[in-house]
Amino acid sequence: MKGGGRSKEPPVAGEVTGKRPKRKLEEDTNEQRARRPMNAFLLFCKRHRSLVRQEHPRLDNRGATKILADWWAVLEPKEKQKYTDMAKEVRLLYDSEVHDISTFCSAGSKWCTSE
Repeated sequence: MKGGGRSKEPPVAGEVTGKRPKRKLEEDTNEQRARRPMNAFLLFCKRHRSLVRQEHPRLDNRGATKILADWWAVLEPKEKQKYTDMAKEVRLLYDSEVHDISTFCSAGSKWCTSE
């Protein structure tokens, strides 16, 4: 046999192929899942990514993120604190809107009291 490559035959049911199984799509796509709030670094990236794109127009997203990570690493603590404070505000908004206790309470639940 030449080549010694992999077999072109499909895997047998129950056989391990070494590939990760595909995600199953949710049945109801109308319901949007709430995304996690952005952390301080992501807020920094959102604000500065356009600058990186202007300086390096042919750079891919991964390269832009590396540059942003370098900028974040040398950022003054006072500047980082501004983004940390913004992230805390975003988190509080997220917690108050998405994780409202009423969304978890159902009629007759022992964890929720009706007052």
